[in-house]
Amino acid sequence: MSDNLENKNNDNSDQLSPQASAARHTKADVPEKDDSPLKSSLVTLLLVGALAYFIFQNPQRAWNIFLVIIGFSAVIFVHELGHFIAAKSVGIMVEAFSIGFGPVVLGIKKVKGGFGIRIFPTLLPGKDNKGALYFRIPLGLSHEGETEYRLSLFPLGGFVKMLGQEDVGADKPSNDPRAFGNKTVWQRAVVISAGVIMNVISGAIAFMIVFAHGLELPPAVVGYVIPDRPAAMAGIKGGDEIIGINGKKNVDFTDLSFAAAFADTGEKVDLHVRHPDGSEETYQVEPMMPQTEAEKEKGIKVIGISPADTLVIDDLREYPEEFKIAAEKLGFKSGDEIVAVNGKEISRYDQLYNELHPAPGVLSGSTVTLTVKRKEVSGQTGQIKISLPMVLSPVFDDNIKPQVLGMIPRMKVIKVLEGGSAQEAGVKDNDVILRIGTLNCPSISEFQEYCKSHEDKELELLVLRREGKSEKEHLLHITPRRPKMSFLKKLFSKQSDPVIGVVIVAGDFATAAIADVEKYTADLPPLAIPRGSLITAVAGQPVKNWADMIRQLVQKKGQKIELTYQASKDQPTNNISVSVPDDREWLGYTFRPDLGDLFQLPLVPLKRLYKADNWKESLQMGADRTYVFIAQTYLMLRGMAKKTVSPKSISGPVGILKMSYNVVEQKSFARYLYFMALISVCIAVFNFLPLPVLDGGYIVMLIVEKIKGSPVSIKVQEIINYIGLFLILALVLFVTYNDILKLISGQI
Repeated sequence: MSDNLENKNNDNSDQLSPQASAARHTKADVPEKDDSPLKSSLVTLLLVGALAYFIFQNPQRAWNIFLVIIGFSAVIFVHELGHFIAAKSVGIMVEAFSIGFGPVVLGIKKVKGGFGIRIFPTLLPGKDNKGALYFRIPLGLSHEGETEYRLSLFPLGGFVKMLGQEDVGADKPSNDPRAFGNKTVWQRAVVISAGVIMNVISGAIAFMIVFAHGLELPPAVVGYVIPDRPAAMAGIKGGDEIIGINGKKNVDFTDLSFAAAFADTGEKVDLHVRHPDGSEETYQVEPMMPQTEAEKEKGIKVIGISPADTLVIDDLREYPEEFKIAAEKLGFKSGDEIVAVNGKEISRYDQLYNELHPAPGVLSGSTVTLTVKRKEVSGQTGQIKISLPMVLSPVFDDNIKPQVLGMIPRMKVIKVLEGGSAQEAGVKDNDVILRIGTLNCPSISEFQEYCKSHEDKELELLVLRREGKSEKEHLLHITPRRPKMSFLKKLFSKQSDPVIGVVIVAGDFATAAIADVEKYTADLPPLAIPRGSLITAVAGQPVKNWADMIRQLVQKKGQKIELTYQASKDQPTNNISVSVPDDREWLGYTFRPDLGDLFQLPLVPLKRLYKADNWKESLQMGADRTYVFIAQTYLMLRGMAKKTVSPKSISGPVGILKMSYNVVEQKSFARYLYFMALISVCIAVFNFLPLPVLDGGYIVMLIVEKIKGSPVSIKVQEIINYIGLFLILALVLFVTYNDILKLISGQI
């Protein structure tokens, strides 16, 4: 069998993914031969040439990829080394130990008189499959070795080739007493489990090294709590620090997230909290299933706590150019430190957040002023003030629609997309949509449905355009079309609905005009106000815009008042009686600072150095982190089985490689080693699951053999192993598909 086929059969399970790397990497004693050396040589030359060209064109990216490969190769090497050492220790014949898969680059084997060296035997084949570049290094050795140590072209894999063992199907029978199948059950169990044990040990050692060196991690400091989530309902507030989780001390934010994510249904998590004033308190918090779309996308339970940032503006050079321009347009520069809000000194992120994000129903001024400490080029430190307008923004809660007593603002275009029908028609940013076709003052859903039902048909679009203090209506003509999609998006995403190429929001707040009225509570019908009406007064107080209207309504909570509206410009005003509830559901907007093109301020994330004081503490922290990740990996798999954790939350080969590349780009050895240790531990956990093809599945077969006194029949072994292989490949395909979707959407 050729080297290519040999490696293909032995290495598929370790090529890219920790999930896929779980399979055993062994092969039966089959003589090697190369049926198509010319074809193999051409393929290898093309691959080597393409690799050389990529390195020449992208040296930094190539170096980063090389570091990723080295990390994964090290993890896989450790796993295979465990199998190798254990096999040798119980007297099993090991024919080959390979780092990597695919064509052999270098093979070294002890022969009589020295060492035999094969270099690119597939690319340059010679006699007896040794390659044209085969030579010996004379060292006067009297015995010939049995194991060839190989370095293969693609280092994201590896295998140990033991006599008599197959990766798929039943083990090959052999009369040789050194064959794998002729060893006792406990000896084979030692060999099979050795890879997992080595991964756990190496992961623990790597964690020990990391914490001996020190690693910056986000501490379990509460930046803010999300309303109506378990943490908020328990009484935890921004600025609190979680200093203990279920009795465990020295925790970081990852521990907090995992504790919530993998709690059983009805199980409460004990959180020991230190408040900003130094007092301590313990809360019992029961995590809840995800509520918002963003939470559901992650697919894990939540308690509603977000991490804290510092008050320092991050290095804007590390952000995309448009992001940097948007931040500087507001007046911020890298290294600026926010020291006061509206003249009130602050020292924590939660204090800034509370001022910039008042809760729904909490009134705000028209602007918020930040006092910023800035270090000048001269070295002197000065202070400047940056004022940001406070504007209306939807409440970030999927349970509360963006409305006020069911009244919905008119739609506004916030961005015209290039190449769309809207751009061709002359639609501009900030245009207010008054009518599309025959539909007046459409809501977002109505607008989308109208476009969908009028694909490739020319429609009238009436917009209101404000320029300075004047406003004018424009009648345009647009044609809804399905957007063009790349091949990759067509392959992994569903076809988009017809659109005109605009980003729209229900956000025309400049006047108190409403597009429509809907029910905001199941108990009451919608307000009897005509579509497109203008609210002119609340409880007799004139209002000019939505902010005025909301401020007046908030002040009248719990009261019955009169709303004055005008159905159209040429009609008289009318009054309607409404009751303003005390709850939150009637108000779907709150005040937020206008950050222009920024979603949020680019603040430096809060980090804290987690470092052991001595070797004993380093040993404890390394062992503890290993235990935590082993337990959490099993809990995640259990959660998937119970359907409390979404399978979409896990990553496969593509996602893991992308995350690894992101870690390498940070140029932090400690973080790089930490991530590889995590991968090593995850490989160990997944590999020892009692599933066919995996090491854990083989252990189950050995247990059955021990109980019944004889091996499972060859036919049954083959059926079970092929079913296991199919399931593993199906899982790899599923997670790879999800990884590609995440890459397309920018989630990883």
